[in-house]
Amino acid sequence: MVIKNDKLTVEFTSLGGTFTSIKNAEGREYLWQGDPAFWKGQAPICFPVCGSLRNNTATTIEGKTLSMPRHGIVKDREFEVAEQTDTSITFRLESDEQLKEKYPYEFSFETSYALDGNMIHITYRVNNHGDVKIPYTMGGHTGFRCPLDEGEDYSDYVVEFDQPEQDTVPTPVAQTALLDTQNRMPVPQEGKRLRLSHSLFLNDLLCYDHLKSSVVTMKHKDKEKGVRVSFPDLPYLVLWSSKNGGDFLCIEPWSGTCTAEDEDDIYDHKPGVAYVKPGQKGEIHFTYEIIG
Repeated sequence: MVIKNDKLTVEFTSLGGTFTSIKNAEGREYLWQGDPAFWKGQAPICFPVCGSLRNNTATTIEGKTLSMPRHGIVKDREFEVAEQTDTSITFRLESDEQLKEKYPYEFSFETSYALDGNMIHITYRVNNHGDVKIPYTMGGHTGFRCPLDEGEDYSDYVVEFDQPEQDTVPTPVAQTALLDTQNRMPVPQEGKRLRLSHSLFLNDLLCYDHLKSSVVTMKHKDKEKGVRVSFPDLPYLVLWSSKNGGDFLCIEPWSGTCTAEDEDDIYDHKPGVAYVKPGQKGEIHFTYEIIG
């Protein structure tokens, strides 16, 4: 499945309703190609949880049990193509008994992608087909190639924020996949700029939980090439790469965060949880701008 214009050619898979390739007009590949020696994924979608639940389980205020792995339940499911044009595509996943065992709601989930010059506009949408409100968080998890070209090094790239950012983040806890928000670890943030190195991710992810920015750019430190991610309505950002030095960077705008160690296990108490009323929909939007 392909959409394209004179600037971009973007390929997709129905497994997870997501990207498999993002190329510019010159043929440069921007999307990580999923080497299992580092990380077999490419661009999984987080829903209805971003990050991890404690022991993969939580309970809603109404007493419903949610049971799911890290990043939720849609990333490994087959979607159908609901609509497609030359420059846009929408995938849809309908809830079934297997999904409702983990997330007991009547819903459909849609992912939409539309090209606009060198930009990809992305929408994730949950539709409530039941008679009770649905709690959720959702977010992107796209891995971009870094470096982008042969002969370059990971350290040739930086992440630039549109605002000066925090210099500490919650400490990831390897044993539980949760976050320790009380004991924060330093980030070598230089105002609006973070110099990339593989050592940043030896302790797992960087979760910007007091985020000021709504635009971040992964780019070569000396050249105008990279990816700009805009997410004006999302309060959290995660940066991640593999501990063993994978040549990629995941840029992940999220509406919620991983469970913190000092939180309870009531899903509704987690930061960023939103609700969709019966017959309505909940959406998030963000944009990838391909540079170079």
